[in-house]
Amino acid sequence: CDRGLASPPPPPRHSGTTSNSSNGGSVSSGKQTVVWSPADGRTTTTTTTTTTAPTSASPVITTTTTTTTAMSRKFSCSPKAIKELIHANLLPILTVSGVTGGAVLGLILRYSREEHWTKREVMYVGYIGELFLRALKALIIPLIVSSLVSAIGSLDLSLSKKIGLRAIAYYMTTTVLAVILGIILVVSIHPGKGSDEGIKKAGEARDVYTPDLLMDLLRNLFPPNLIQACFETHKTIIIQPKLKDLENDTLPPKAEWELGTEHTRALNIMGLVSFATLLGLALSTLGAKGKPLLDFFHSLSDASM
Repeated sequence: CDRGLASPPPPPRHSGTTSNSSNGGSVSSGKQTVVWSPADGRTTTTTTTTTTAPTSASPVITTTTTTTTAMSRKFSCSPKAIKELIHANLLPILTVSGVTGGAVLGLILRYSREEHWTKREVMYVGYIGELFLRALKALIIPLIVSSLVSAIGSLDLSLSKKIGLRAIAYYMTTTVLAVILGIILVVSIHPGKGSDEGIKKAGEARDVYTPDLLMDLLRNLFPPNLIQACFETHKTIIIQPKLKDLENDTLPPKAEWELGTEHTRALNIMGLVSFATLLGLALSTLGAKGKPLLDFFHSLSDASM
């Protein structure tokens, strides 16, 4: 049951001392020690060199070099070793087993009878999966906020201010550019235009202006209510004037239409990210005063993971 090469016999433990004299009269002595550890199969070589000058005013210089070499180890098939291996890789094993078992069970249920499964029967089968997905969605907000606050708050801005600011600027810049690029592509390409198959029109199309979309993006970066940001996003709408309020039946240009706001049922992830980033920076600058709150977010992040 051994896997790989067996560990070689322990190398001999030896030490040696040498000395020589340079032109200035200094004396150098060296000592080398080789130690082999049977527990992890590693060889440690320690070399110590001491240089002493002839005068008492001159310093004594000592240099120590340690080199550790990993050797191949035996792998035992004992029940204890197998139990430790399974425990160390429990999550991947359960993940692969769940995916494989679900695929096999789905194929069995699909071909277990000739008639098709009704939508209600499919709902019954997928009920457990729905509960699992709902539990995962419930972890999105605590995981994102706690991870960002914990990571940014742990940065020592006094020592690594440039690195921290560059990392934050890089993250925020790439996120904003990705959103802007997506908006530009959707507005310019109009994906799905020209194909009416399988599309049910629920109402009139919304009038979209690129400046409004960009300003909505910045508005969502600074949500006025954090609780509302967890389930709603801000959107600018153009209100068409009513014909009865007009002096004639001619509509004015769209630039003269009134502007309104609308909140859609969607997670404002940009607002939560900006809040978590600013809070992490504030806790990092507070030092000892912000440590209790930072420890709370550390614990929340570990619990969410």
